[in-house]
Amino acid sequence: MRGLRLLIYFSFACATALQPSSSRRFILCRHGETNFNREGRIQGTLDTSFLTLSGVNQAVALGSYLLPFSTSIKNVYVSPMTRALQTLSIVKGVISGSGVDLPSERVVEDLREIELYTWQGRLKSDLELQFPEQWKAWKTDPEGFCLDGKSPLRDLWGRVETSWDVILNDGFESNDDYDDNDITLIICHGALGKCMIQNALGVRDFRNVEYALENCEAVEIKAGRWRRLHPVESEWK
Repeated sequence: MRGLRLLIYFSFACATALQPSSSRRFILCRHGETNFNREGRIQGTLDTSFLTLSGVNQAVALGSYLLPFSTSIKNVYVSPMTRALQTLSIVKGVISGSGVDLPSERVVEDLREIELYTWQGRLKSDLELQFPEQWKAWKTDPEGFCLDGKSPLRDLWGRVETSWDVILNDGFESNDDYDDNDITLIICHGALGKCMIQNALGVRDFRNVEYALENCEAVEIKAGRWRRLHPVESEWK
């Protein structure tokens, strides 16, 4: 019975995915490498990690990549987490050095990373040893996975839909207000970013590594399609 309820819930969520209009371009980026990334720790919504030197350099490279697009960036949205804000600050600094100022960013609370509760701050290797069954469940069935009596991925999918709703409807009358070359820039996280891409495409498959984002990777989303931009460009999918 529980399986049937989950199937109905997830089917409904997929059917109501908020897909970006064909008239708009979105560049979505993950933050730079943090000390937690390097150490193999769970970050989630724990906001104590910070960019490493490598992460700073990744953000500088991302800013340099975005520089030719900078005059077309009309809106900027960012997670409230320090690692995302640091990344955006560096990107803005690189771009402003060329004489272009990006629009003021809007911090969207729901763009924060997936919340993994009591696992946050812990080494992944320790969790795998101490909680082998739970760790296996998280890796093999993330949609059905529960932690501390809560469903992290279900919560994340809900926040992804809310985030797209904010981004799609913020500060303009209709999608016709945007030129085809106008860009909305989004800086967020790995798990959330993967779900943002999938939601825009009407897909729901968290285990699919095709949508995984590396640190400071940038992808473009438009017209129900997506492609990788930086550091390696791919074909439209």
